[in-house]
Amino acid sequence: MKMVPSAFLSERLASLGLAQYLPVLAENGFDDWDTVLDITEEDLQTLGFKRGHRRVLQREIAAHRGQAYPSVVPPTFIDVTQSPGFSAYNTGTSTTATSSAEPTPFEKPQPQLPSVTTSSETSQSTKRSKRRYRWHPRPDPHAPKRPKTAYVNFADHTRMDPTVVGLSFVEIAREVGRRWQVMNPAEKHAWEANAAVALQYYENQMEEYRKTDDYRKYQDYLETFKKAPGKSAREKMRSPQPGQPSISSTDPGMSPVLRRSESVCSRDSRRISPDSPRDHDHSVGQRDLSQALSRALGELTQLRQEFKDVRPYDAHELLPRELAAATIRNLHTGLGSLIFIYSDRQAEALLDSIYEQHHGAPDALTLAEFYLALALGGSSPMMPDNVVDKLFVSACGMIENGALRDTTSLGVLRVLLCLCLYALLEEGDGPPRAFIAAALNIAKFRFPQFPNDELGRASQEEWRRVYRSLVFLECWMSYSLNYPCNVHSHIKNVLPQPSTCPTPRPPPPPPAPTDTTLQTHATHTAPPLSDISSATHPSSPPLTPDHLRCFASQLSAWTETLEPPLALPSLLSPPWRPTLTPPQTHAMLLIHILHLTATTLLYRAPLLSDHRHLSAPSSPLHPRFDTHLQPADHAQCRAELDRATSTAAQVLERLNDAPALEPWCFLLIPLAFTLSTSTLLLSTLPGPAHPPIQTPLQTLRLFSTDKTLAARHLNALDPLYALLAPRAPPTPAPPSTKQKISIHDLLQSEPVPQAAPTPPPAGAARDVLNAVLGLVGVRREGVRASDPYPTPP
Repeated sequence: MKMVPSAFLSERLASLGLAQYLPVLAENGFDDWDTVLDITEEDLQTLGFKRGHRRVLQREIAAHRGQAYPSVVPPTFIDVTQSPGFSAYNTGTSTTATSSAEPTPFEKPQPQLPSVTTSSETSQSTKRSKRRYRWHPRPDPHAPKRPKTAYVNFADHTRMDPTVVGLSFVEIAREVGRRWQVMNPAEKHAWEANAAVALQYYENQMEEYRKTDDYRKYQDYLETFKKAPGKSAREKMRSPQPGQPSISSTDPGMSPVLRRSESVCSRDSRRISPDSPRDHDHSVGQRDLSQALSRALGELTQLRQEFKDVRPYDAHELLPRELAAATIRNLHTGLGSLIFIYSDRQAEALLDSIYEQHHGAPDALTLAEFYLALALGGSSPMMPDNVVDKLFVSACGMIENGALRDTTSLGVLRVLLCLCLYALLEEGDGPPRAFIAAALNIAKFRFPQFPNDELGRASQEEWRRVYRSLVFLECWMSYSLNYPCNVHSHIKNVLPQPSTCPTPRPPPPPPAPTDTTLQTHATHTAPPLSDISSATHPSSPPLTPDHLRCFASQLSAWTETLEPPLALPSLLSPPWRPTLTPPQTHAMLLIHILHLTATTLLYRAPLLSDHRHLSAPSSPLHPRFDTHLQPADHAQCRAELDRATSTAAQVLERLNDAPALEPWCFLLIPLAFTLSTSTLLLSTLPGPAHPPIQTPLQTLRLFSTDKTLAARHLNALDPLYALLAPRAPPTPAPPSTKQKISIHDLLQSEPVPQAAPTPPPAGAARDVLNAVLGLVGVRREGVRASDPYPTPP
């Protein structure tokens, strides 16, 4: 039932200029003034009050509580010339007894009234009319942050809907409340279940936190605060440790200059204390981790709604072990050389923990890993779709039962990585970002905490391999989904650090390439692709020649460090080298495609910017370059773009015949789209014209039957390719059947010369150029929730 706010609350908020917050207060239970008096700062932040508006309401609440004991003497008979506020404001002098009553600069001076003699009781009641500030203990900076409720998580999710983004705050709050009231009970239960999981995770964190020294120190601080509230408690918390000399700033024999110097030194020492940044980073990291995990659980709830009619597996209903082992092996064969999830030993240990009875009943995290690994490996013709759906729903049930509770386990990273890959296979937009963000927050927060011993370094290396896959996927999604990311804080954790040995040694012979080597190369090439994609986006500042040279040096530096078996000449020139297995060859070719796509984006931006002024000078949707290209620079950019697209076409020809890559074609579709638009651009530039390369379009056509994104890109690009394709000459009409022609005449007749293909119409190049500028100029803000397939650069 919808609550109706009281008339007094409406009038009070209107007098304060806060009438726009009346609906959201009423919808959240604050329907009368007495209830609003108990509102907290956190409640106001959750309800969306602006900082200034929060202060206005808090001052009104404080003033109302200060009037709880009214004066028994009529105010017209009070000698205001003796009041603390009047004397302090008009004379500029104050005593220690009245210093707390000094008015703020925003208060107006009271008019002087006739003075009459009053009693001491009247004077005391007048002095008590202004409420003194009540000191509160500082919150614990190290404690885990309490998660949001189900309603608040639903409100945050609803505010991201583009249909309500343009509404006012009051209308958004009203729409959130309406949707929450009419929500399906099953969906509401899912939101509440996720909130309960987050709350259980918070309580488990609090149980662990209560065992730490930080918790005991904070409890001591609270006891000290209760006994001596206010300034003395804070001074005791800031006192030096035993054994350190201290000079009391309250010493009456200390000079004012020395007292000020001591105060400044103590403040500066607190500011540069070595413990403070670490403690602050710890609390911030814990808070970010909790928030990211809550968002991921919310997105999982929405993804789970698509399978609400699917029944999960129970504990005694398992697939045959042979089928499960083959499915996980298919997962490793298809993507293991590029994205690491399990090693063979770890996969076998996972199967043993599920199927071997002497290991005991598996926990929720182990079952979630098992179900998700089978769902990913079964995303191929080897397993029916209904079985894959049941496996995913079973994994969601394990997560709702608290599988992600212990973030110190590597299994949590694997579960989030598998959820991200599964959502990408489902062609989603929001869920993969939420899952990868939660996993990166956990990895960044937990990775430096390993001990520096042999066991700790081994565990750290296991984490690093999964961590490296997370960074690669984040960079790829930043490019393909058109959103900015910053993974440079993770690079130092996932890449091997250079040796600091002072004496140079001859390099050892290069070992045979392994999956770890390929994953390291993928982590080297993915961040430049993300950075160049963000830098060349229309919403970014214009590129400069310095940017162009800097990115070009980064791209060339990677090719110089490649081992000969991994270079493109060795991978493309027959006979094929037996150094790499077929999955490793496909993975390395995909890494080269990433590098060539980054090169294409880099050298395409100046050309697009140059032709933007010719085709659509008023359009702000295209990459910008701050200077016009000189003829020599224009020729160099065109040559580099031509080289990158032609080389990428050769690589795509090899990858189009790779059957193991078919379930993971989502990695290739955005790259093929970027290369297709680049070849179209080359065909429209002035100079020697040549038809666009068909290989990227063939890649999109290959996957268009199963992937909606590939079909969408194909529908946009196919007409443009048809416009630029050379037109075949008209076919001559067949001879009439009434005329008799002998075979001898046909053999002796001279062949009719074939007419040369006619070039495309004169206006076709201009039309294609304008279409390409429109395709690559889609803003990030233009992506709609109903359109889950944003256009890559």
